[in-house]
Amino acid sequence: MLLVALIVASLPCVAQAKGGEIGQVPVLNLAGDFAGGNARQNICDRYEDFATGKTQLRDALSGMKLTAVFMSDEFLNYTTEEGMSPEDPGILAEIMDVLAERANFTWRDSFGVMEPGNFLDKSWTERLIWSVENFDIAVSSYDHSLERMERGASFTEAWYDGSLILVDQRDPPEPSNVNLLNWAKPFELAVWAVIGMTIILSAVVYQLIEQLSDEREDRSLFQWFSDNLYLSSLSFTQNFEYAPNSVAKKREARLAV
Repeated sequence: MLLVALIVASLPCVAQAKGGEIGQVPVLNLAGDFAGGNARQNICDRYEDFATGKTQLRDALSGMKLTAVFMSDEFLNYTTEEGMSPEDPGILAEIMDVLAERANFTWRDSFGVMEPGNFLDKSWTERLIWSVENFDIAVSSYDHSLERMERGASFTEAWYDGSLILVDQRDPPEPSNVNLLNWAKPFELAVWAVIGMTIILSAVVYQLIEQLSDEREDRSLFQWFSDNLYLSSLSFTQNFEYAPNSVAKKREARLAV
């Protein structure tokens, strides 16, 4: 596991899938109860050869048949019915193909796929630890954590960084003039005309009712109609809190409402 981590860290990832036979299915059977394990190989002798300078890092896994466990997610194009896609197996399989070609090891004849639906009673940490304890490498987008490292999981250099953002240079927005009639945009002109006519006709009806009730008092005809027009505007907006006394304030209120 450590050697694989060192190789991934030292080699650039140029993802181009080698492909495989149609409907390539996993060889390792991963049961939901964490059965079917114990496929991890002993590579201590290879690590000793690398540590003592007898072999180079890129040759440390040469000729090995690594057992790899993939997590079935968005980075692996795999279905239970069709297996792993040969044309586009996903970024995880493509990275493993490049590493296998450069380090001269194989994995496609000794891999398994862990489907999350079969391990609902297991945490992500439990899945990772079980994978690295029973197989050579766990291939998935596991997050780094102190607990996982303390339990024996070694992590490679990150190839997927969610903190990165794409920045694009955009042209500055064109200057625009302020339109003083923007407040009227919610309705078309015909709708505003109907609203205005409704307010005026309501004012006329109010005035006729007051005339029948002899409520004109000593107001002039203009002031009388202005009062009714103001009340009609308030009724339309359901706003009865503002009650000015002067004619000028009532005109201003009519425009406001």
